[in-house]
Amino acid sequence: MTDAHFYWRVYVEANNADSYTSIGEVYMRATPGGGDVCVGGTALESGHSGSDVAANAFNRAEGNRWATVGSSGIWVGYHFPIAQAIVEFAIKADTSYLTQVPKRFWLEWSDDGVAWRTAIGAVNETGWANLQTRTFTKPALIAGAAKTWAVRCLDKMASGAFGNADYVEIQELEFRDASGIDLTDAGGGTAIESSHNSSYVAANAFDNNPGTRWQAGANGKQYIGYTFPSAAAPAILTMRAQDTSEYNLAPLNFDVLISHDSEVFGTVLSVPTLPAWTQNLQRVFDLAGDGSPLGPSIDGQANANFSGPSTGNVSLTTTQSDDIIVAIVHTETTGSSGYRPVGSIIDTAGLSWQRRAQYQWAGGRNSNSNTLEIWWAYAPAALTADMITAHISGGNVDDATILAFGVAGADTTSPFDTNVSLPATATGGASTASTPSVAGASTGATRALVLAVAGSPRAGGTSSSSADFTTLANFTNGGGSDWSSQQTEYKLATAPLINATVAFGTSFTIQNWGLIVDAIKAPAAGIAPLALTVALAEDAVFSAAITIIPPPLELASAFVEDAMLAPTIGIWPPLHLAAGFAEDAAFAAAITALPPALHLAAALADGASLALYLTVGAEALRLKANLADEAVLTARATLLAAIALAAAFADGAELAAPVTIGVGPHAPPIQVVVVLSW
Repeated sequence: MTDAHFYWRVYVEANNADSYTSIGEVYMRATPGGGDVCVGGTALESGHSGSDVAANAFNRAEGNRWATVGSSGIWVGYHFPIAQAIVEFAIKADTSYLTQVPKRFWLEWSDDGVAWRTAIGAVNETGWANLQTRTFTKPALIAGAAKTWAVRCLDKMASGAFGNADYVEIQELEFRDASGIDLTDAGGGTAIESSHNSSYVAANAFDNNPGTRWQAGANGKQYIGYTFPSAAAPAILTMRAQDTSEYNLAPLNFDVLISHDSEVFGTVLSVPTLPAWTQNLQRVFDLAGDGSPLGPSIDGQANANFSGPSTGNVSLTTTQSDDIIVAIVHTETTGSSGYRPVGSIIDTAGLSWQRRAQYQWAGGRNSNSNTLEIWWAYAPAALTADMITAHISGGNVDDATILAFGVAGADTTSPFDTNVSLPATATGGASTASTPSVAGASTGATRALVLAVAGSPRAGGTSSSSADFTTLANFTNGGGSDWSSQQTEYKLATAPLINATVAFGTSFTIQNWGLIVDAIKAPAAGIAPLALTVALAEDAVFSAAITIIPPPLELASAFVEDAMLAPTIGIWPPLHLAAGFAEDAAFAAAITALPPALHLAAALADGASLALYLTVGAEALRLKANLADEAVLTARATLLAAIALAAAFADGAELAAPVTIGVGPHAPPIQVVVVLSW
């Protein structure tokens, strides 16, 4: 995402206690301390009072101003003729009406004048003087750290916008380090907020208590954050929605902010519009990523009971493609009836199901035989009311329960963590109720969704998960002589578990429980960082350098008016290509590949057309170049999972280059588009 945009505005959330808001002048700068760039464009506004129009804020003359009715949700801005990357702005007070000057306000940008994101903000500007100018520069991370971290909520699901009295809510926020430790748990810091309603203060979002929440005290865009005792460098942000019907008040999109003084803020990450929240859902974000939630994550869930018959059904709807669908079944029989395992699972979507885990134990008030199983299938498309049917072997059951849910962002070819400790199993509570737990669980994946699944032939206990887990389901079937109870909890581990004890919350106790702990892993990291630099000058010289790790790829190419093309490509395993093409239609190529094998086919015609096809080993690199009299160059390459590079260079001196990277066979692509022209 480029930092240059056509639309910029000062959005006011509060002034200094007045029913009107006014600003004398607004200045915007592309460099700190640089010149004002608000020239040649059009002033914009949410509204104005009398003759106090938006243009007054950009005319660089004293004695007039922009003013409007209202103290919150109003704005003044500028539509530039050329996209600008603003890193600093200033506002100047008028000669009077100082209570109308903004107190909390944000510089926002837009590419269409409709959808706006945060760039810079100031949250407590009081004590203005006549004609005083205050400047606000976007803060930057210092060695990756800042003292204050916050999220500014821009939208919520309940109404699609902040247009009613349903204030934004967040149950829990965490700022984790790379090992997965929540840095706010160390204490000593202070929760901050734009506002709160009643007793729903910001501190509630950092107390690890699922029974509390932060709720803003007003409509509109609101922020919440945490000021650490000293500068902190979190790597991961987690956000959890309410465990009630108010889950839909969690923000659908938000910006992550940093500050060094808790007064002036700057955005370090913009989270785009998210899929709909569900009850108690926790999402995880890489603070150095693109704003997309990290997987694996829960995508829809449903549960059902059945007693007597040897089949049970549950209908599941999901929202995303390329999910792993999980079905968990607990069965119990009484007396000498014996165990009732799952023989097969089918569904109306025609997925291919397989068993992941089975655990059987004896125990219960009627000498029950218990079976707890985990099954899974890959779903290439989102499911709509998919009827999932479990067929039980051995005869009828006394009671049974079935839970089905989708997992998005998982490794779709080999979803479960391969550590030898998994799946881990345990049983307990033979004589008195206890909390299900298992020791010695480890994961090998860097990031995995850890699942704890408990079943029992007793009536279900109070739903409770440990502090870092989220309850997915807690339900009981008492339709037979005894019961079938299930509770499932999960957490996204952002670092490997090492001999961990996985347990439910202490409030959840039950007799004769059996437990399975397992983990669904994220896809292995593919091609990650991409750095692209492009230089284009009027003398028709084009140069581009691309670095991708892993695996390393370096491309340097030069194109000049005398029709010389010289690319050099370095790939590990080593590949070196040097080619020269001149007006006399001479082509020279030298290629060295160790290992694997390389196949090159090239055709060169009088029309000055060059086509190259390269295949490297089991993977593929395909390069196609076309050079004609119009000086048009197009190139496409595919490497490993997929890298596609296309570039067009024409007499109009315009360069357009999209780069697409896919990190796995089912992973959504990341696309970067660069357009340069003059």
